[in-house]
Amino acid sequence: MTTVKANLTEAKTAEAGGRAYVTFLAGNGDYVKGVVGLAKGLRKVKSMYPLVVAVLPDVPAEHRNILISQGCIVREIKPVYPPENQTQFAMAYYVINYSKLRIWEVDTYIIHMSVVHALVFVLFPIFLEY
Repeated sequence: MTTVKANLTEAKTAEAGGRAYVTFLAGNGDYVKGVVGLAKGLRKVKSMYPLVVAVLPDVPAEHRNILISQGCIVREIKPVYPPENQTQFAMAYYVINYSKLRIWEVDTYIIHMSVVHALVFVLFPIFLEY
């Protein structure tokens, strides 16, 4: 992560009191459209918190650039693989589900986060009250 991007992230989350919405994206499919819809919905209701998108390494640069252009903060996370001796029970397609646990490691500047599924339509403000 470059210093400029780090400073931008720190500034956005600091303005929001260390709070953010976080969602997850993997692969090169159409799920990026859901994340864009989520970002637009949060903007439409004038959310004061940034949307951080935790992406796996297989998300193409084109999709990452789309998300950044929508005002999202994009953070790459490492996949979580099952132990080699457990692959008969933990299939490779579970890697996406295991990797969602990395959301909690996504940004050191976020104190409070609300995890939102990318296919949620935001129709009214979502409050992060603790």
